[in-house]
Amino acid sequence: MAHSASDDHAAQEIGKTLRMIRAKEFITIREAHVLLGCSDGHIRNLVDKARKGKTAYPIPFLDLDGVTVFPLAKLLEWAERPKLKKRAAS
Repeated sequence: MAHSASDDHAAQEIGKTLRMIRAKEFITIREAHVLLGCSDGHIRNLVDKARKGKTAYPIPFLDLDGVTVFPLAKLLEWAERPKLKKRAAS
């Protein structure tokens, strides 16, 4: 497969975005989904489960008067921690 200049540009833009995100102490939902490589909706579902106490491994977040942000260092620690899945009862 041929490597194109547009591929290089896209990779540079992604790298720039990730560097900007990693330079912050707190990040937004949009930045969290870019950093973790999942959908915005998935991040919102993880926050909802954490709010409701429906997970053994709640995503670390802060609610700043209705604005959800994530402490970057804690989010990265959480993302790297192995999570055991519960087995369905047989």
